[in-house]
Amino acid sequence: MLSVNRLAALICEKMLDEEEELNIRCSRFESGAHLIDAGHEALGGVQAGLYVTKIGLGGVGNVSLTWMDLGGITLPTVDVSTDFPILSLLCQASGGYREAMEGWINFRVGSYSAIASGPARALVHEPKKLFQMIPYADSAEEAVVVLQSEQYPNEKVADSLAEKCRVNPENLYVVLAPLSSMSGLVQVTGRSVENAMVKLHTLGYDGNNVRNACGIAPLAPLKSRRIVPDDMLSYGSIVHLYIMPEKGTDLRQMAREMPSKNSECYGQSFLGMIKQHGGLRGIDLKLFAPAEIFINDLATGEMHHSGSVDSDLIKAMAGLGQTG
Repeated sequence: MLSVNRLAALICEKMLDEEEELNIRCSRFESGAHLIDAGHEALGGVQAGLYVTKIGLGGVGNVSLTWMDLGGITLPTVDVSTDFPILSLLCQASGGYREAMEGWINFRVGSYSAIASGPARALVHEPKKLFQMIPYADSAEEAVVVLQSEQYPNEKVADSLAEKCRVNPENLYVVLAPLSSMSGLVQVTGRSVENAMVKLHTLGYDGNNVRNACGIAPLAPLKSRRIVPDDMLSYGSIVHLYIMPEKGTDLRQMAREMPSKNSECYGQSFLGMIKQHGGLRGIDLKLFAPAEIFINDLATGEMHHSGSVDSDLIKAMAGLGQTG
């Protein structure tokens, strides 16, 4: 069986080789663990962000930058695709899966805190309930973890990660991609398929039946105080899922339930809701979903569609007026 950590480690090795071209900074902790700074003290950028996004797909997906028209305004868009969509759920960092908020995603060591994601989760196996439903186990000697944090990791962080992943420190790759950086912005926006898979899971559908997936979401303005990637994912993402349904599964109903428009919080900004609730915990799980969904029934060939990109809402949130 393929190893998501081994595949992601190969991407990390490529990043080490392309350190200068990617505007990143590569170093090693005293233990020998690798640190790839993709946007904290290093500048980072779009290309580094695309690599980090691919790491988040377990190394088994393609990622590129394209464009999306939002009612006359064109924004850069992160385009992802994978033939192993269940692994994006395994590697996820979405707040839409509430049980994950109790485990590995909220990584803390002393005063250091970060959102942890990536293939290393396949070695840590948190949250346990999620891994009980995914017939996959990774036994790689390497571990790759992505940290979304404005804090710089120290030796204790690296030691803790290596211990949790049960790997020798020299085989640990820590990728730092804070949301304030272009690299972090790209990799969070690249979670359109992940968001769809999380929504399937919260609705009680088996994600193992999804054979292929493609998704896009537009980039929010970098360092914006008005709109964040979660807004773009919930109000601007489009996802196509190719599903071989179990007998009795109503994919038409599934499509109706999937879009973020079903949430009672629809139309509110994530920054406002985070301020209101003191974090992600109080936000309706139904909002962590694609704006628009297409589901291809592989048993019948039928296509089901629901939802739509809310261009007007996105433009209003971003403060983008009419151009002339």
